[in-house]
Parts: sequence; C-alpha cells; structure tokens
Amino acid sequence: PAPAPAPAPAPTSHEKEARIEVDSSHLFVYASLHKYALVASWVLLSVFVLGLPLWSQILNDTLADMPRKTAPHGLCSLAPTEVVCSDGRNISQLLAAAGRSRACACGEGILGESICPISEGDFSLSGFINTGTGTGIMASLSLLPVLGTWWYLELLILEMGKGPLLRAAKYFLVSFNMFYLLFLIIPNCTHAFAHFLVTGAFVMSMLLHMCCVGYSASRVMRGGSRVAAIVAANSALGVVSLVFAYLASAAYDRMMDWPYGFWLGGGPRAP
Repeated sequence: PAPAPAPAPAPTSHEKEARIEVDSSHLFVYASLHKYALVASWVLLSVFVLGLPLWSQILNDTLADMPRKTAPHGLCSLAPTEVVCSDGRNISQLLAAAGRSRACACGEGILGESICPISEGDFSLSGFINTGTGTGIMASLSLLPVLGTWWYLELLILEMGKGPLLRAAKYFLVSFNMFYLLFLIIPNCTHAFAHFLVTGAFVMSMLLHMCCVGYSASRVMRGGSRVAAIVAANSALGVVSLVFAYLASAAYDRMMDWPYGFWLGGGPRAP
C-alpha cells in the first residue's frame, strides 16, 4: 500500500501573525466600506428629501408635459380650469410661467406637484413622493440607513447582551420597519386617514427605538454619551415636529404654503 501522506507542517509563529494581520486588514476594509456607504446613503437621502420641492420643479417642468405614446398629453392630467391653488394663487399663471399646460393630480408627474399646494391643501414629504418614481427613490435611498439601525443595534447587543431595553429597541425597530413600508405603500392623496395613522406610527416607533438605543449606548459604548445626546436632541425635535404637524392652526397653514415648510414638521394631518 502507498505510504500515508506526511502531515502538513504546523504554521510558524510568523505565518500566524501574517495571517492575523491579513484578516484584520480585510475586517478593517469591510468595516470602513460599511461606514462610508452608510454616510453616503444618509447624505443622498438628506439631499433628496430636503430638496424635494426643487427636484419636483425641475423634473416636472422638464418632463411632465412631454407627450408620450401612452400619454399624449404628458404625465399630468389636470387642466387649469379643473383645480385651484389652496393658497389663493392663480394656477393658470403659474403653469404658464413654468411652460406647462397641466398640473399633476395624485400620483402623476415624476414627483408630486410643487407648483402650488393642490392635492392635500399643503406641501408635505408624503405629497412629493406619492408618485411611482418618488416612492421608488425614497425606498431605495432609505435602504442602507434602515439597515444601519439594525447593524448598530446588533453591535449594542454584542456589547450588552439581550437585556430588556435592547429587546424593546428591537421590537420598536420591527414596528418601524412595518409601518414605514406601509407609509410608502399607502398614498396620502387616496387613503388619507390610513396614511395619517401609519405615518404617526412609524415616527413614534423610531423615536422609542432611538430612546432605548441612546440610553443603552450611554452606558456601555465609548463615546456613547455623544450618541445619547444626539438621540435626545433628535427625539425632542421629532416630538415637537410631530405635534406641530398635527396642529390645525393659522400659523401652521401659512408655513405649509411654503414648499419647504415640511422641513419644520409639516406632514399629513388627520382628515
């Protein structure tokens, strides 16, 4: 019989150190890519959301009126005689100044109408993304930021274990994911009350998740106090914005006649 093959020589200490160094280098590159991808995704999402009135104006003024084989009159169907601006401006003059003949109804255009508030009486994030393109962009750009919340939660669990606070944070994050998907699925202009409910639910779920995560990070993570301070500030702003968004006041109405008013808390109110 053939002799048994000789066992492979054990790696030397130098080879072990070299292998560990290579593995550490790969881990560092992987972690760095995660970090840079998350930062880039947050920047892109912020630019898209905060600039929605501008993107809507550019895209709709440029593309919405272009006739297509399946849409001879373009992507928008509302003639000036069929709609009025809720802020009192003359929509015929606004459309003429933009070089357009029609305004966009619910779900029409590249993004929701920005020429004046018509569909829901004011401007909001929900109104700008209620088109197929708007919903698709919002879902795509928020994918990595949402995954980042899960990655950070898992990091905390590795440091602290699955205590009751982090278990609650996980439940709130699951709730946020569910209601955020419903927020994207249910348009505000056709199912106003359902959209109103899921919007409030996903915002509150994320606020509660952030409170649990911020408190946990302040206890165990290096630099956790900064994380807790950021979470506390964002949570406070979120609560103020959420409350202000649902106030039926003259000040709110005037603010929401401004296309960028949703920066300060604008959102769907109870129908």
